[in-house]
Amino acid sequence: MTKILLITDLPFWHQDAGNKVRVNALVSYLSRISHVTIVFLGHKSHLFHVKNLDERIHIIHLENTDSYDKNRNIHAVNRLLSNEHYKACIIEYIHLSYFLKAIPDDTLTILDTHDIISDSNKSFNEFGFGNFMFNLSSEQEFKIFSLYDHVMFITPHDCEAAGKMMNKKNMVLVPHPPLVMERETRESVKKVGFVASDYEPNVDAILWFFSNVWSQWKDKDKPELLIFGNICHRLATIDLPEKVVLRGYVTDTNALYEEIDIVVNPIRFGAGLKIKNIEALANSRPLLTTSHGAKGLRRNEKPCFIIADDETTFLNELIRLSKHQSHRLALSNSALEFVSRFYGEEACFGIIKNIVLS
Repeated sequence: MTKILLITDLPFWHQDAGNKVRVNALVSYLSRISHVTIVFLGHKSHLFHVKNLDERIHIIHLENTDSYDKNRNIHAVNRLLSNEHYKACIIEYIHLSYFLKAIPDDTLTILDTHDIISDSNKSFNEFGFGNFMFNLSSEQEFKIFSLYDHVMFITPHDCEAAGKMMNKKNMVLVPHPPLVMERETRESVKKVGFVASDYEPNVDAILWFFSNVWSQWKDKDKPELLIFGNICHRLATIDLPEKVVLRGYVTDTNALYEEIDIVVNPIRFGAGLKIKNIEALANSRPLLTTSHGAKGLRRNEKPCFIIADDETTFLNELIRLSKHQSHRLALSNSALEFVSRFYGEEACFGIIKNIVLS
């Protein structure tokens, strides 16, 4: 059976952020068509929580400390590849591209970008956040892209942008396939939900929403706003508006989406596909987001979510959704059709299967 190597410093089995959910879905898919070896750079404590991985997934741990040695890591992977042949090596995110030095010529090299870093940094800058984890110009970034046999992009926008800078034959659009679940649209709205990690754009989004939307909704009978995810750690010490409940990180996302009636995501900056948006649509929950939040989604003939970019529109659309069951039902039905059409597992990951099995 085909063997694939995947190199990452992301403990993707902790599905407490969108990027981890994405990598976990990719690894799960690959394990059904090949043997997958994960080279994981990170603290060994993360490995204590590894469970329910397919028997075709094998993890090799490289301890990653503050002063970890790139040359040591390159040597370790080179030694691994000299003992076994891997059809392809997928590198999770551009900052680990130094591992290309360890990959033999007869192994396909594939970069999973998740975001275009230079675009993300520009977006952060516009909102006054300039402390980037990885500071790359677009020229530097696309030069690194050109070193790979294939480069994976999660959104059509990123794929098109890259097409203007590099060989289109090397680019592959690989969106994220969520689990689809049809749910009842209840007659009345009791709970609005926001699901997020503690990523800075998410914190900015919910604080903006608290001040400019939720606090302006003066109806004493308005629903509760439930906040899910690790973002709750960042909100635990502030005075919350009325009817806001911090629920924290929950492992049972099925129960989460069953409990809420509407999903909001007022995100204003960042990059890439907002995994929580596509998850909301796949769970047939009406989604109210921003133009930025919708940026990574494909175009659809029927409206399947609502866009609002200013506080007045956001509040009015939220109130409208809460009062009209027929409106919520129409959006939910369109969302399920949209996700089933564009974001099925084979539609998203099938192109990678074709590449690694060809």
